[in-house]
Amino acid sequence: MQKSLTIITNNERSRLAWKKRISEQFQDEIQIKAILIKDLREKETYYDDLVLITHPSIEKEAISYLRKNTPYILAKRTLDLKYIHRISEFPGGSDVLILNDGQNSCYEMIEELISFGFDQFHYYVYGDETSEGRSFSYAITDGEGYLMPQIPNILDFGNRQISYTTIGEISKHFFGEIRLEQVLFNRYISPQIYNNINLYKALKENKQMQTQLTALLAEFDNGIIMFNANSEIMISN
Repeated sequence: MQKSLTIITNNERSRLAWKKRISEQFQDEIQIKAILIKDLREKETYYDDLVLITHPSIEKEAISYLRKNTPYILAKRTLDLKYIHRISEFPGGSDVLILNDGQNSCYEMIEELISFGFDQFHYYVYGDETSEGRSFSYAITDGEGYLMPQIPNILDFGNRQISYTTIGEISKHFFGEIRLEQVLFNRYISPQIYNNINLYKALKENKQMQTQLTALLAEFDNGIIMFNANSEIMISN
């Protein structure tokens, strides 16, 4: 019998986006359903082989609707790395406004940017008292650009991508450790990194790019080594 995964989101746009992302990773190997949190309110209890809750803001409510012992994962998200090099266009020391779908998400984004080596800016959270009354020339958002005030330079990452660790947790739940490696390398690392020609070519020339990739590879428990065409080790975790 085919295993089943249910994705719980808080709005229709998110529901469609998450179902598409997870389906691309696991294709037809897992039956994937995506429902809204409001749909759970009409049921007594809910059960599936695994439940993926997409946002901390709905975690507590979603859990309350799940049948006892229903396995669930709270999804982690990460910035889309194909745009991250553009942050280098911002002058060092700039005040940068961060806008996301909640203040907690803004702080998560700031932590992620710093972990990727972008610690040369002063970050401020949109709507926080520390940003009130300030004038900004630079801002970063991920899919919430339409809410951004008039700022000359806005970097919009688009919707944040599902984290490698979350893909790994889903894969491990259904397929085990061996299948975990296959899914991560063949379906996630390969298209996201190895096919990213700009990032690959920049490794030797741009130390900051190398720092970003190192942070990315650090998410994995497995040892990872990247070689160049001359069999020289370029980077490892």
